[in-house]
Amino acid sequence: MKPIYLIINFKSYQESLGLKGLRIAKAAEKISMATGKRIIIAPQAVDLRVIVEKVKLPVYSQSVSLNKPGPYTGSITMQALIDAGVNGVLINHHENKLDFKDIESQVAACGRHNLNSVVFAPNILLIRQLVMIKPGFIVFAPPELTGGPVSVGSKPDLINQASRLAGDIPLLASGGIATPKDIKNIMLAGASGVVVSSSIIKSDKPEEVINNLVNALRTK
Repeated sequence: MKPIYLIINFKSYQESLGLKGLRIAKAAEKISMATGKRIIIAPQAVDLRVIVEKVKLPVYSQSVSLNKPGPYTGSITMQALIDAGVNGVLINHHENKLDFKDIESQVAACGRHNLNSVVFAPNILLIRQLVMIKPGFIVFAPPELTGGPVSVGSKPDLINQASRLAGDIPLLASGGIATPKDIKNIMLAGASGVVVSSSIIKSDKPEEVINNLVNALRTK
């Protein structure tokens, strides 16, 4: 059986900044330890080092620049992430879209530096291309569903097709995921997990939401 994952994308929400983000990360750690489920967290850039130091979960950056250390204002370099103890990078989320050449370069750079790469794909066409460059994860993420009332779980045929195309690369799904039923539909369609953001981060009870979603992360 393939491993099952939950990635929590903190994005740039006020609710996930600083101590609020740390509390969400600690809640995810507690639930992961209690359930044995694999949870990955992607905090805001300013909080990466603190959360790496205080939470025993894989911590991913939401982005990276391939600039080397030097006069590059605003760049988050690969070396900076390594120094902070980060484990991986989110690539090509539709809110931070890249062309394929840049996706390929970032995936290759992650591989050289032993960082995992999580590449978002809005459609099956890009998934076909991503399989050739072998990222750590592929995320099927139709952008029109992000943060909306309709879950990616409503597209089981596309999830199944994406999962079969991904082969040995874990295929996750993202978009509009808010309930355990959403998770169950996605898992039954063949995904290896999900990426969730606003339904956790913007909740008044994020720990409860994480726990409910994690309990639905099973294939049967």
